Amino acid sequence: MEIKDILSHVDHTLLAQDATWDRIRAIVDDGIAYHTASVCIPAS
Repeated sequence: MEIKDILSHVDHTLLAQDATWDRIRAIVDDGIAYHTASVCIPAS
């Protein structure tokens, strides 16, 4: 199994309540770049 196959099943997560928009944007960009299954961010 290749790394891209593994990453397609991984959730990239940032749940810190004090996350800034810059950190959220960075994690979303990472999720897109690495083709993760999903990106989870804080609700507030």
